[in-house]
Amino acid sequence: MQVSLSIALVLVAVVAIEGTIIRSSGTGQWMNTQETQKYMLVNDESDNYYNLHNTNINNNVDKNINIDSGNYWYPNMYEKDYSFLDTYVDTETWGKNDIDINQTPNLGRGIVRKIATLEKMIALEHQNSNLIGVHDIQNPIIVNQVVVKMSPLSSSQHHFVNFQSCQLKNIESGHLQYLNINPHYDNVHVQYKFNQLSTVGLYKTDLPEIQNGQFTVQMNHIHCNISSSFSSIQGVVKPAQVDYADVSVTDSQGHEIVDLYEPIKNKYLSVLEKTVAGAIYDSTYKGLLANLKNEIITPFDAVQTGGFGKLYDMSWVENNLQLKLNNIGSQLLSVNNNKIDSMSFVYLNTNSYKLRFTTDLNNLQWTGDLLLNYNGEQVQANSCNFNANKIGINVVVVKTVNNDQCRQVKVDVNINGLQPNCNGQLSQNLETVMHQNLPHFIKHSLEAYMIKSISQEVCSNQKL
Repeated sequence: MQVSLSIALVLVAVVAIEGTIIRSSGTGQWMNTQETQKYMLVNDESDNYYNLHNTNINNNVDKNINIDSGNYWYPNMYEKDYSFLDTYVDTETWGKNDIDINQTPNLGRGIVRKIATLEKMIALEHQNSNLIGVHDIQNPIIVNQVVVKMSPLSSSQHHFVNFQSCQLKNIESGHLQYLNINPHYDNVHVQYKFNQLSTVGLYKTDLPEIQNGQFTVQMNHIHCNISSSFSSIQGVVKPAQVDYADVSVTDSQGHEIVDLYEPIKNKYLSVLEKTVAGAIYDSTYKGLLANLKNEIITPFDAVQTGGFGKLYDMSWVENNLQLKLNNIGSQLLSVNNNKIDSMSFVYLNTNSYKLRFTTDLNNLQWTGDLLLNYNGEQVQANSCNFNANKIGINVVVVKTVNNDQCRQVKVDVNINGLQPNCNGQLSQNLETVMHQNLPHFIKHSLEAYMIKSISQEVCSNQKL
């Protein structure tokens, strides 16, 4: 007789729920295994049901990484509030500015090409199948042998049940839900979702009146969070969370063995949860994730070839003010200014996903000629000196897979600590105008430059 055991599992998978209700699929009646069982579990620290010999997990992760949370499923734990990206440059202002995205040499172009390369890696995986990130997980997942000690209720004699010859199958029912790669915090965080994972195995026992036989476990709606080190073999691994599981146990004669539901529910399922988590953890060091990590720490191509030059040249008009400034950031190059700082991926549906990239360009210095036209008064100041503590660039792309188009591209640029100095070439009034407007103009012109460049490189020249 086939019996279905619906098991509600808690955040910490090794904690069992007392008196879990099971239902017979044959009769539809609810049962309590504790009311019918003849044997009890024996808690023994020497039991090996917590061992995952096929994983290499070190829970002493970098103290800067904190994934502790009251909620198990937290898809935005590394995501900031980027609602400010909804504030676009208005259409009228955009129409007044003809953005030249073909400036060379140009580090801005190098940043966009890096984003395009990373996006292409995601797109290729998504186009090959909707199972993004799943191909790098061991399939099937080997489950270690598990020995559980039990004793009859009528005596203190110990017996054993050995669950063995198991493999978790149906990995293709899942996909990567969320990814965050952040080399600065030495962290790669992934969240996976599986519709169903199943295993069929054998059990052997010396319990009286119970013959050897087989069992099946079908876990449904599985979520898994893993945080691993970017570079070294260490991480924080939470057991997978399972909404419910269907379990059946029969002996060699096909008879249902109700007494073995308790050890599967309270001991074996925790092994399965940890085994799933361990396999996903292992996958963060190979395949797609390994390639993404390697690409992120590879310098922008403009830097690699030695032709870095400036960040970009600016020409921007708003209202009654026009500013032109060349060679922005021409002396910015350093080891801290030539890589992507972080990347995240969010699975939206089978046909679209969202990507976010950040890069910070620190301690910028450049010399350039400034052309200022204010209320019809035009002045040019030559060889002005500029310093900026940081230019932070945040890019969000929502991509449609089938037609290689973008549903949305948003860019936010933050200018911190900008200090211009034109050596007295401007009148006090125009000096004030420059100080008040230059950060805003650099911000909007660079945002427009990035959006237009990304539309060309990532969105197949789509007009955004």
